[in-house]
Parts: sequence; structure tokens; C-alpha cells
Amino acid sequence: MNNQLHNLTNDIVVRDIKHKNSYNSDTIHRHNYYEVFMFNRADGDSMQIIDFCKYSIKSNHIYIVAPGQVHLMKRLSDDNGILIQFTKEFLSESILPMHIDWYSRFITNPVINIPANISKQLFNNISKLKEIYNTESAYRKQKLQKMFGLIFFSILEFTNNDRYNSNNLAYHFITEAEKRFREIRIVKQYANSLNVTISKLETVVKKHFGKTPLQIINEILITEIKRVLITENISQKEITHLLNFDSQASYTRFIKRNTGMTPTQLKNAMLEIHK
Repeated sequence: MNNQLHNLTNDIVVRDIKHKNSYNSDTIHRHNYYEVFMFNRADGDSMQIIDFCKYSIKSNHIYIVAPGQVHLMKRLSDDNGILIQFTKEFLSESILPMHIDWYSRFITNPVINIPANISKQLFNNISKLKEIYNTESAYRKQKLQKMFGLIFFSILEFTNNDRYNSNNLAYHFITEAEKRFREIRIVKQYANSLNVTISKLETVVKKHFGKTPLQIINEILITEIKRVLITENISQKEITHLLNFDSQASYTRFIKRNTGMTPTQLKNAMLEIHK
């Protein structure tokens, strides 16, 4: 198991998917940067796992892994495509408007089906991005940012934009919950910080997501527990402190209540998924 996130030494890296990683990508792992995969040749027999969900690898599809998510790819040797890795800082320098939380947008759109008539042009632009990345120029970063922006917004056109309208309360709640779930797990505190009543917050969130705010907070926390269980070589007691539970007993009760399993059973179930 890996006991830390993988870091990116450059703010953006563009290379063929067949490259050799500095870590073993055939085992479950996670890192603190974004990855965007696009395959121009894949028949669907290969697969990858993003945050415990399995996806077939197909042509004309974009796959996005956000910082902190767990990832595993099992592909055939003749699958071909391009990988873009970039940091949060590169994203913030390159893309406007900055009020949109791209992390929230990406984790709800891990796989994007690009129409065939647009896929070829998109892949050509990604190939041009790779060419720019591999050339020396005084304006290399500026050119990378411009081409990256074109690719980025072309991809976004095929994501579910309505759910994350930056003007709605549900958007602001889930963005806050994803950032602060380690410290804040009480709905009233989120309502106070968003300057609304608990009733208003619950009504709007339930309308958009079909779940209560508390259910969403618990789901976010359970997902992080699963990530830590299979990527960190630490004890259950250490996880208790890492995720700010007041005791190991409350940590165990929380997992049992939300999954029906003990922490050990949950870890074994997650490991079984990734075999």
C-alpha cells in the first residue's frame, strides 16, 4: 500500500498513456493532482476503477481522476491514448471563472462520452497540447495554458453543468462539505455559514440531489474512509485521529451504521473490488 499521495514535479505533464509511471499504476493509488485520460483506441475490454466504481475503457471517452480519489487502471497493451496530469495551481492559473469549484464538477463526471464527430478534433487538440509540452519556447507555459483552456472547456460542454450552477445553494453546500467534512459534520453549522435556515438548506439540497445534507456529509466521509483504508498503511486508531472522530468506538459505529460492516470488513471488501 502507498502511505502518501503521489506528487507532480511539474505543474502540467502531457504524455502517451503507455508511459512508465514513477509508481506502480497497476496497484490502487491516489495522488494530489488531476488526471485526464483520453483513448483514441480501446475496445472496452480494459477497465479502470475511480473511487471504487469500475468503468470500461472505451474510445471517444474522457476519464477524469480528481486529487485524492483512488485509482487503478488495467488496460490491454494495444490500448492507446494521451494522459494530461495537472496541479490545482495550474488549473487556477489557466481557467476562468475561478468561482467554480472544479473538484466538485469533476468527481460527479468521472467518465464523459464525447460524440464521435467531436472526439477526433478533441483528440487532435490534446495531441497539439502534447507537442507544445515537448517543445522548448520562451512562451511555452502561456501556449500550454491557452491550448489547455480550449480542451478543458470542450470537455466541460459534455458534463452535467446544471447540477453545479455556481449561483445555487446546493452547489455551495456540497462544495463546502467536500472541503470541510473532516472538521464539520453538523448540518446547522453549514446552514449558519451559508446564512440560511436548516429547513431551507435541507429543502434545496434534497431537491437537487435527492438526499439530505446529512446523508451527503456521511457519504463524503465514508468515501474518504474507504480511500484511507486501502491506500494508507496506518492503524484504525490512527485513522480515527486523522479523520477527527472523538473515539475509535464512534469511528467504528459510524462505519457500521453507514455500511453495515466493521472497519476491517469494509477494508477487505474494498480490497476485493480492486483485485
